[in-house]
Amino acid sequence: RYLDIREIQEQTRRKSAFLASMSHELRTPMNAIKGFTSLVLRRGSDQLSEQHRENLEKVTQASDHLLAMINDLLDLSKIEAGRMDVNVSTFNVGKLVNYCVSTVSPLVQEGVVLSAEVAEDVGEAHTDEVRLRQMLINLASNAIKFTDSGRVIVKARQEDGTLALSVSDTGKGIPEDELATIFDEYRQVKESDQAHKGTGLGLSITKQFAELLGGSIGVESEVGKGSTFTVRVPVMYEEG
Repeated sequence: RYLDIREIQEQTRRKSAFLASMSHELRTPMNAIKGFTSLVLRRGSDQLSEQHRENLEKVTQASDHLLAMINDLLDLSKIEAGRMDVNVSTFNVGKLVNYCVSTVSPLVQEGVVLSAEVAEDVGEAHTDEVRLRQMLINLASNAIKFTDSGRVIVKARQEDGTLALSVSDTGKGIPEDELATIFDEYRQVKESDQAHKGTGLGLSITKQFAELLGGSIGVESEVGKGSTFTVRVPVMYEEG
């Protein structure tokens, strides 16, 4: 039988509540693992062999990766439940871009150059800085993940009251037949190997954040040559 709209809404609500609950439950032990590993690395630096240090650093990296996936699930549950708030502030766009580039720089592989290009007149924006930061880090992390050589460039500029933030790479690129669905939930590029797997939520959440701020996201890509993702949001966020 067909589900009526109330049953669908109730099932969505229950799924969102479950995701939120599980995300919180999983995040607590993961933060503990990460915290204690960092403590051992910091306090036991004199006693640890190079091999032990490398192993513990891999634990930290794995913890960061799992926390990122858990946070994606938590964000998705908030979006679906309609509980994603917009916290507006005025901030310097150049500083935001530099912060994001600095955050993802440890992910860069040898043979790849990560850089920022911020237009001189980009100035300030009045919108949700945290959401923009999440979007840019998501896009930059993805670009680095799929780029084995060449460049990843994060750009920022203003166009007639719109803030345009883009991330370009010289990576694998996305097949044309997948571009239409790349922002769907749980969608991943078919050629992704195990090392590149995630929740498949990063781009979907980035798209929903952009729309939450009254904007949009687009992509241009060519297989073997790379991709450019561009987020456009109003410089001045407006309610409603």
